[in-house]
Amino acid sequence: MMQQAPTKKMIKLTEILCSVSFCIFLITTPQPLTAHFYEEQETTIKLPLDELESERELLERNYFKRMHKLPDLDNPSTINEKIAWLKLYNRHPLHTLCSDKYLVREYIKEKIGEEYLIPLIGAYDSPAEIDFDSLPNEFVLKPNHAAELIIICKNKASLNQERAKERMEKWLHTDYHALSREWAYKDIPRKILCEKFMKDEKTDDLRDYKFYCFNGKPLYIQVTSKRFENSSTHVFDLEWERVELHKSLTTDKSTIPEKPSTFDTMERIAKTLSKGFKYIRIDLYEINGRVYFGEMSLYPCAGYGQFASYLHEYLFGKELNLHDPNCPY
Repeated sequence: MMQQAPTKKMIKLTEILCSVSFCIFLITTPQPLTAHFYEEQETTIKLPLDELESERELLERNYFKRMHKLPDLDNPSTINEKIAWLKLYNRHPLHTLCSDKYLVREYIKEKIGEEYLIPLIGAYDSPAEIDFDSLPNEFVLKPNHAAELIIICKNKASLNQERAKERMEKWLHTDYHALSREWAYKDIPRKILCEKFMKDEKTDDLRDYKFYCFNGKPLYIQVTSKRFENSSTHVFDLEWERVELHKSLTTDKSTIPEKPSTFDTMERIAKTLSKGFKYIRIDLYEINGRVYFGEMSLYPCAGYGQFASYLHEYLFGKELNLHDPNCPY
């Protein structure tokens, strides 16, 4: 049965178990759990020693496979090492909420307002629940517990519904946490979301503005245009000066985008949402003169970012203070 967008009364917590793993069970009770409830949980979740050692070994193995070197988790210096450290030692109930693309909507509604949310058409526990006949001609399908998994439908008549259902079924059986040891995804109750298809009429695109925030302050913006077709990517500082950071950056300067007219609003939102977080990326869109929320990413590039050089990776990491007392998350 199709579910509507979450309300405060839908977000409930009955028990937090900090033993072998951290689990959140959500049920309907008279007491709503607000953004403030999650933020005021001061204790970082700590793993038992044996599980911590096992998780560290898995993380190191995964890191070596992707980066061809072991991370220094005792004295991390580069941004990728610091993200690995955060995966292992920085675990807070708010992380699971913010990584859940369904429940984070209520958090965004409380923090900055419902007007910044992309309209939600439906949320489903199974692809079998989706009534494609009732959907508009254009829409977007994605899971709530993972990233980079998406179906964009621009013409419902040409959509192979059975193939789409097969893909979505695989999504629901994908343990995204296990792929890169991204803890925040581990205990998200899995759903399929259907959102309104969004496009900027001026650029005929959905330009993605990713704000990299260090200790509650946005410092860099990665802008990706034409994400799913001949994409171009550029990184800027807050003065909109281009910064050479990643190997994947576009060298064609003709594709450099102009500073968006809504930049000040975007920066304000990024500051609001990143407050209290050690490190987080806030993804936003500018669509037809309005700003929309995309997602909050605690582990950008899963902590395996490919920088232009080791120096770039180190300098990017130098911006992050893992022990900032003002950033408990």
